[in-house]
Amino acid sequence: MAHPANPFAVDRRSLFAVSALALGAASLWRPTSSFAASQPGDWPAWAPPQSRLESDISALRARAVDIRRFGAACNGTTDDSAALERAIAGGAPAVMISGPMRLTRPVAISRGFGIFGQGKGPHLIWAGPTGSPLSVSPESNDPDSFVRNIVVDGIHATTIASQRSKTVMLRAVNIRGLKVTRCTADGIGLASVGHLRMDGSGYDRAKGSVTVDPAVLAGFSPNSLDDLNEDIYISDNTVDYGAYQGSILRFNMARRVIAVGNEGKYAKISWWGGGAKHDQGGMPQFLRRVSEVYIADNTMRGANGGVYGNNGQKVVVARNRISDMSDVGVDFEGCMDCIAYDNRVTNAGNFCYSTFYVARNIVFRNNYGEQDGTIPETIRREKMSKIGAQRGLSMAALQSGGFATSLDAITVSFIGNEFVYSGPGQLGVCTPSYFGSMVFQGNRLRNVTVDWTYRATERLVIKDNVLLFDRPGNKPMVLIGGSAPKGEISGNRVELATALPAESVAIGYTVASNRIDLAIRNNAVNASASRALPLVVSVKRNIQGNAQISGNTVGGVVVSPVLKRPNSRFDGNKTSEGRAITPNFMARGLLPTP
Repeated sequence: MAHPANPFAVDRRSLFAVSALALGAASLWRPTSSFAASQPGDWPAWAPPQSRLESDISALRARAVDIRRFGAACNGTTDDSAALERAIAGGAPAVMISGPMRLTRPVAISRGFGIFGQGKGPHLIWAGPTGSPLSVSPESNDPDSFVRNIVVDGIHATTIASQRSKTVMLRAVNIRGLKVTRCTADGIGLASVGHLRMDGSGYDRAKGSVTVDPAVLAGFSPNSLDDLNEDIYISDNTVDYGAYQGSILRFNMARRVIAVGNEGKYAKISWWGGGAKHDQGGMPQFLRRVSEVYIADNTMRGANGGVYGNNGQKVVVARNRISDMSDVGVDFEGCMDCIAYDNRVTNAGNFCYSTFYVARNIVFRNNYGEQDGTIPETIRREKMSKIGAQRGLSMAALQSGGFATSLDAITVSFIGNEFVYSGPGQLGVCTPSYFGSMVFQGNRLRNVTVDWTYRATERLVIKDNVLLFDRPGNKPMVLIGGSAPKGEISGNRVELATALPAESVAIGYTVASNRIDLAIRNNAVNASASRALPLVVSVKRNIQGNAQISGNTVGGVVVSPVLKRPNSRFDGNKTSEGRAITPNFMARGLLPTP
């Protein structure tokens, strides 16, 4: 399948350049394997070509000095922390480690520097009691100062048994220009990026409100992203954290971030650009302090989420393979102008694809999601944390708490996705919340219902979807539903290969508003007479506006009496046998409770 062009890409100056530091003898060694993949067709326009990033890494590798020149034993038992510190203090542009180098305390890096591994390793053994073995931060505590151009390539990092699953290989604070490539992390996470304005005492989201951005109180600019971390490139790494849950990459307050081709067992990729709740920095007028992000072609399993984060903008999530997450697969929280496409999520405790809080212009397109009923047992077996209901039923979800009066902040589309529930006993679901606009179009679903009924919604389109049911479920369900006063349900096809529980409804719509613009037309429910289900519209008030219910093939049409007026149409509805349907104007109590 052709990958769509990045819709949020913008032209920018070339980034990620490695400083031309030249000290010490050049090594003739080159890695035996090249970088894993060629540049994807949807590579962001704001980044330099992938080949340039890789050639910059290779150029710095050629200048690396053997760490043994600085007194490192590299025998796995001697503490080599001082040797690495001497290399950094002595001005070497980079060091080469053939390993194993044992570190017992975090080694501070406050200038451009490269660390390269030669051979299989392990190259770095972490034996410190706390912290991260590689600790990058400016010499000054000035939050406007940054370390520039750090490269870690080809390092196999591990940790002693007593320290497993407690840290990351590299922690950077205030970084501009970070590359971590072709590394292996065993029993330790890979990388995290923080900011001095949030890692110290400055940022406190509890000080925010609907009119006050706590990031501004902490000293971040109210109208510019020029004070963020920048230019982070994480590629072709492998992480086995050893237990729930670790990270391939966690990045906070950052822009221009690329994470491609990584593999994570018990590991994830996540971000944080500020508190996303309405009274903690998440109001749509505040800046999203994670911006221009490309997360593609990664494989992850066994954490709380695969790819997720708070307060991002222009985030692209593409072609990732995500499985066995205790909470979510792909999740945008407090985010704007983000897209997820061609991803595959199997088994998430709560939601395969979701948004929380602000979700303005969020698109899920051509993704695959499947729940097979095994995730509750996986959560128990792996001792994963309790997060929500963790039923493993929901394919697509909104969780918009706090924004019921800000409907323009919730505009989400699910287009061309495939959702499958293959577990026993139940049916898969979509999970609704507040929205200003929801478009659910051209999706293919198997044993999954599409009911977006929720109060305080505005505009809903459910169009041209195909639903197949070959399992009966365990309770009455609305197969396609909504409640927005502006609604279109059209061109959908439902195939019933089995009888569903009594009182189930093929298409159900409940409107509490007294203004309505509703069209339910040209939908087809293909079923034998014994499996036929009705179309039900329940309007709770006298209305103004229009309702058109026409051209549907269903088991029957049942509507509220208030729709029996000249501006409503009920023409061309029929049964699957071709018999014309006359509406029954008695809808009260016929819609199952979600």
